[in-house]
Amino acid sequence: MIVTIHRGTHEIGGSCIEVRHADTRIVLDIGMPLLAVNGERFDMRQYQSLSGPELVAAGVLPNIAGFYKWDQDSKSVDALLISHAHLDHYGFAQYVREDITCYLGEGTRELMALSAIYSNQGWHPNKLSVIRSATPVTVGSMQITPFLVDHSAFDAYAFLIEAEGKTLLYTGDFRDHGRKTYSIGRMLKSVPQGVDALLIEGTMLERNEQPKTERQIEDELYQLCRATSQLVLVAVSGQNIDRLVSIYRAAKRSKRMLVIDPYIANVLESLAAKAKLPHPSPSFDDVKVYFPSSITRKLKRVGKEEQFIKYGKYKMTPQQLSGRQSEVVMLIRPSVLDYLQKINGIDGAKVVWSQWGGYLTESYNKKLLEFIHEHNLDLVTIHTSGHASVETLKNVVKTLMPKRVIPIHTNTPELFRDVLDDIDVSEGVDGVDFLL
Repeated sequence: MIVTIHRGTHEIGGSCIEVRHADTRIVLDIGMPLLAVNGERFDMRQYQSLSGPELVAAGVLPNIAGFYKWDQDSKSVDALLISHAHLDHYGFAQYVREDITCYLGEGTRELMALSAIYSNQGWHPNKLSVIRSATPVTVGSMQITPFLVDHSAFDAYAFLIEAEGKTLLYTGDFRDHGRKTYSIGRMLKSVPQGVDALLIEGTMLERNEQPKTERQIEDELYQLCRATSQLVLVAVSGQNIDRLVSIYRAAKRSKRMLVIDPYIANVLESLAAKAKLPHPSPSFDDVKVYFPSSITRKLKRVGKEEQFIKYGKYKMTPQQLSGRQSEVVMLIRPSVLDYLQKINGIDGAKVVWSQWGGYLTESYNKKLLEFIHEHNLDLVTIHTSGHASVETLKNVVKTLMPKRVIPIHTNTPELFRDVLDDIDVSEGVDGVDFLL
């Protein structure tokens, strides 16, 4: 078995790994980088003028024969496996050949489809095979077993790959302080000890901090809601389902309603059959929907009016919100400022930043921060990472006792040597093969 990390040996995001055995080739994730070579945030718009082959030549896309739409002459890659629906793991999937079967979870498919409508960054695989946790699939000479993991993305998976007595476990992104802590234990019981290689994420290596649990996040949000009679606004990713559940539970405990936009309403509704999630429905009469024009205009423009029309019976107007601020927790993002400006008496409201702190410095949040300052809003951070702590990483390695650890999705792979004893840590280089 030959493993090539095309991107991710020395950076967080942009993950892409190729695994080869005999005549079979698979690719694990095809992510978009978070940062450009110069350290600034990666912006694909800078490369719009380049053709596909030019994107490969420029190092934007990994150089993988038989993988992209324009490379029809090379023998095709046999499968693409997507671990979860974050752009740094699937953002370049749009360039993949349509005859390649994509293996991913049903929840991941739903989230990517919604992203395609709202942000033009989603993807619809042409050939799709839905995976289920602990259910093996065979691709050529390889057997692949997906395992559900705890992560800030819904329906995230690790992959155990076996071929002719060799074993590789790719963790994808994971943690054990979210709302699916049980999943890591189940995986560790199922994966045999002594795998030949553990390809493990190390996002938190350089921070070495103990993250809060999602239940602690819920409690902090509850205490904040209890302590104020003001409107509570929460800036959060609409696809961080664990966090959305934490916010809903905190709102319910403090006898407040949760008010969301049509995008988050559709996310929650689309996944409600897979998990008991709060969403606008008779079963959750404390979940309401507001209609920012920035979203409704876009949906009308692409002929998707049904995405918001169906929530008309749950509508909250700015006037209604103005008079019921002490009863509301409202989820926001920079694109809904037009709606916030219509709420009378919003001055002094609480704003919870429930995302990575680094995003606050991004230019797209400038107007939101200006609005917060102009209206004397109280900004606090209540957040926890979607990635495993150093202690969790050590526990996974100690339990599995792999013959070799290969770090990925980390800026500092060398730090694994400082936290692991008697384990072979193989610090890789993008594009260089590992032979198992």
